[in-house]
Amino acid sequence: MSGCEMTKVDLHKKVEMLRIGIIRVRVKELVGVYGSVRRAGRALNIDAAYLHRLMTGEKVNPSKVVLKKLGLEP
Repeated sequence: MSGCEMTKVDLHKKVEMLRIGIIRVRVKELVGVYGSVRRAGRALNIDAAYLHRLMTGEKVNPSKVVLKKLGLEP
């Protein structure tokens, strides 16, 4: 295998890192729009502590319901 080839595991890890990054960026955008994590949480009906954990990457697997509230799921 050459240095440019990726295994399926490597690709899966990179995709997961991108997904987590997208969630974190979206939460930061919404916090900026609403002015604080607490206000964003109230407006989106998501617990502010959970929103903060998503923003920091402590939590990385939100439900489809939460993704929809964040505008990341149709």
